[in-house]
Amino acid sequence: MAQRGKQITEDEFSAIKKMAREVTTRYGGPPDDERKRVLRGIADRQGQPAFRTALLDAYDTHCAITDCDAENALEAAHLDPYVNAASNHPSNGLLLRSDIHTLFDLKLLAINPSTLKVVLANRLLKTSYADLQDQPVSLPQAPNTSPIKTH
Repeated sequence: MAQRGKQITEDEFSAIKKMAREVTTRYGGPPDDERKRVLRGIADRQGQPAFRTALLDAYDTHCAITDCDAENALEAAHLDPYVNAASNHPSNGLLLRSDIHTLFDLKLLAINPSTLKVVLANRLLKTSYADLQDQPVSLPQAPNTSPIKTH
C-alpha cells in the first residue's frame, strides 16, 4: 500500500498513466464525457414531462402491459423515437412500468400489431417475464390518444 506523500519514480508514474489509459479505453472516456452524455440526454427529452402526464391521463395511471398503478414506476415510452415536439403526441406512446419500458427499448419485448399482444424475445421466455408472453395490451379509449402503430 502506498504511503501518503511518498515520491514515486518516473517508471511508476508512467505505469499509472498507462493503466489510466487502459481503463479509459475499456470503460469509456474521461468523466467530462459522461457529463456531456447526461446533458445530451436531458436535451433529447425536452417535453417529456408533458408527454408522461398525457399518457398517465390516457392510461388512467396504469401500465399498458402489467396494469401496474404505482405512478412513480410508470414511464412514457415512445413508439417512434423522439425527434421533435410532435413526437410527444400521446398516439406515439405507451405508458409502461420502468422495467417493461427498458425491455421494450431493448427490443426484447414487442407488441404484435395484428393481435395487440405482447411478444417476448426467446431469451426472456424462461425468466420471470415469461407470463407476459401473449398478454393483451390495454390501450386508451380516447381515439386521439390511442397508439396509431405499434413497436
